[in-house]
Amino acid sequence: MYNLLISLGVALVAWAAVFFPFHTSVPTALLPAFVAGAAAYVWLARRTMKQMEALVMAGQKELEAKRIDAGLAKISEAFPLGKWQFLVGPQVHAALGQYLYIFERYDEAKPHLEKAFVRIGNARAMLGALHFKRKDAAQMTTAFEDAVKHNKKDGLVWSVYAWCLDRNGDRQRAIDVLTRALKESPSDEKLKANLLALQNNERLKMKPYGQMWWAFRLEPPPMDHIPPGMRGQIQQGRKGYRQRPQR
Repeated sequence: MYNLLISLGVALVAWAAVFFPFHTSVPTALLPAFVAGAAAYVWLARRTMKQMEALVMAGQKELEAKRIDAGLAKISEAFPLGKWQFLVGPQVHAALGQYLYIFERYDEAKPHLEKAFVRIGNARAMLGALHFKRKDAAQMTTAFEDAVKHNKKDGLVWSVYAWCLDRNGDRQRAIDVLTRALKESPSDEKLKANLLALQNNERLKMKPYGQMWWAFRLEPPPMDHIPPGMRGQIQQGRKGYRQRPQR
């Protein structure tokens, strides 16, 4: 990546600036070279990440204004920054995948979710939820296991995993998943409540997760949980949901 190469170049220059004029030993010249290279890398990496964040925020504003394709295109403008800094590409894929999933453009979301950074729990869990929707239990399990492996403290990811297992008729595995989750986060009250619900043959209590839960599109979100700029798009894509009877 370009930032790393530039930083190595800075380190080499710093080493030469100490080694040749002062005739120091090689190890002695390495310390200032390391400090200069590390400082350059940190500064360059932060600059690139701020550039990426600015493009993502600009894309979000377009999405909120109902300019969906324009917003997605703006976020996509961050992809070239991946040549400069590690992990930028996977983070941009995660952002695009999540938004496409929220707008129920699942075919478009899937390749982005597959390339998303593994430590962005919602993106990996959405991939699992997408496999659940498509009734692919094996791929669903693989995706969720990957999600919880890298996001062990994320209670929502564990609960969505358990929800999908329970809806697939595998309540015991869902209980096992939440038991594992509580070993990682023993004080998580939402996980405790969900485990107790399953043990009492009740449905999981997902509403406490609020908008983060509704984003998975596994249950119809109340309209007051949808950002105003997105309501029109979501309403168009709710064909699979059971509508409330009109009075």
